[in-house]
Amino acid sequence: MKWDIFFKYIKNWDKEVCIYGAGDCGQNWGFELIKLAGFKICCYIDNYVNQKECNGYPIRRAEFIENNKELLYFILMSPKSAIEVQEQLRMIGVDNYFVFPSYESYLKELPAELEITNDEYLNKKLSFITDDKEYLERRYFQRLGKELNLKNPTKFSEKMQWLKLYDRKDLYTRLVDKYEVKKWVEEKIGKEHVVPLYGVWDSFDDINFDELPETFVLKTNHSSDGVIICKDKNTFDKDAAKKELEDSLKINTYYADREWPYKNVKPKIIAEKYIETLCKPDSVEYKVTCMNGKPEFVTICKGVAHSSFDARTNNHYDLNFKEIPFYAFYKNSKEGFKKPKQWNEILGIACVLAADIPTVRVDFYIDKGIVYFGEMTFFTWSGFPPFVPEEYDEIFGEKLCLPKK
Repeated sequence: MKWDIFFKYIKNWDKEVCIYGAGDCGQNWGFELIKLAGFKICCYIDNYVNQKECNGYPIRRAEFIENNKELLYFILMSPKSAIEVQEQLRMIGVDNYFVFPSYESYLKELPAELEITNDEYLNKKLSFITDDKEYLERRYFQRLGKELNLKNPTKFSEKMQWLKLYDRKDLYTRLVDKYEVKKWVEEKIGKEHVVPLYGVWDSFDDINFDELPETFVLKTNHSSDGVIICKDKNTFDKDAAKKELEDSLKINTYYADREWPYKNVKPKIIAEKYIETLCKPDSVEYKVTCMNGKPEFVTICKGVAHSSFDARTNNHYDLNFKEIPFYAFYKNSKEGFKKPKQWNEILGIACVLAADIPTVRVDFYIDKGIVYFGEMTFFTWSGFPPFVPEEYDEIFGEKLCLPKK
């Protein structure tokens, strides 16, 4: 495990520590983790910054290490720089140091490893990671810069955090599982709206590519990562696909933002039909945000999903196709969109699928005149939408009714 050495230091180290690297990681999440874990920080080490202190602690030069070899050094730098620093510390004779993994590892792997370890002392010491409520309070402030109000939530973003904690139904796990949800959607609205499935496997090595058509899509069932498009089996890079998909299988999406529906999804790889109208710069998706079991507004997305903010646009419309003037992350397209012929059909299907759910986003796209179901997302933007203007967080929050605990 990547974090087991860190756990040992938490339990056994009672001397001072030094943070090597006053960059973004050292200033922010790394510093917070080290401090909240209870370590006694004495200083930073960084040869490349001009300021004299960071987070109230002095910044020393590397020469400081020569006379302080007995300290514990936490290395928070880029992978290349971290390798150089490790070699430097070994040459000087420093025995105690720990290289922090990536921020993604901190968010997704550290909580999972803590749960596996099931150590009472560590769980108490790191309660800000293990306790969902405490974690979300910190995460909310980190993402939106405000205190989270769970006692009397009024904002849409606050109510989504409340739902993460207090609205946990087994059905939700099925609905976020890209494999299991297909069967559920077929039963609700018909097979014609579901992208054909070619196969499902527990590991990449189980896939028999001879049984797949010339074009297909491989993806994991539990994450927005791990999507591989094959347009030609003769040139398909299986090694690259295997690495990306197997990396995705290791991740439990729940931990980063405590989106509970994902926690108990059993990771799998699925293959489905390749839809040519998707994954292109001019691709269009219709994402219906539902509240209280009914559609509230529709986001029309143009561009490749999960691409950079300047390569994709989101425009938001009410049920009468009047544009709503806000954005979150992705800017609005200045061109706007025409109301599709299938508009009422999309809204009707979303109403069926979102019935009895406080809030959920149901995604669709249109290919050759047919409305296809995409996926269901319970916490759009992971529950932390940076609305511009901010008033829309209150506007949508007022519309959403929370169930009883």
